[in-house]
Amino acid sequence: MAIDNVLAASEAVAHLAALGRRRIGFLGHEVGEQSRTSAFRMEGYRDGLAAAGLPFDPSLCVPREVGDARGAEQAFGRALDHGLSIDGLLCRDDLAAVGALRAMRLRGLEAPRDVAVVGWDAIGLAASLVPSLTSVAPDTVALAEAALDRLQERIAGRPGEGRAVTVGHRILVGESAPYPDGSVD
Repeated sequence: MAIDNVLAASEAVAHLAALGRRRIGFLGHEVGEQSRTSAFRMEGYRDGLAAAGLPFDPSLCVPREVGDARGAEQAFGRALDHGLSIDGLLCRDDLAAVGALRAMRLRGLEAPRDVAVVGWDAIGLAASLVPSLTSVAPDTVALAEAALDRLQERIAGRPGEGRAVTVGHRILVGESAPYPDGSVD
């Protein structure tokens, strides 16, 4: 059970492009071989850039060696220190976005003034950050319902392999990448 990561990433890039962002980076995928989730999100990132008429520039993609906020902060901070110039950022997850926001603040940059930031997963902490985080939010109710349905099928004796279920999502708009009129959800 999952959301359509490709579509969601493309929509997140479209949101950033609608804000006038033209140098949109991606933060937080793995160094080396990518997980399936990261690969789907990167594919959607590239699709979103193409749909917005923006070129894909691999130098705007910053992997992290450690998959937590600190690892993202270090990776993004190094990239900024080496001259990375972006005005929008799609993060693989909200932990990467938290790290990005800290790296930016330590360098005198602010979201969304300098870089509009979008995270992923809409963790509870996201709304409490300053600025509050714009994030791809899975439909958690639909996820739970799908999981319970699959469990009930198994209990009832349904044989065979599990089935893939795709549920909806939305972009939960916070202050880090508000709507073009400046409003948030």
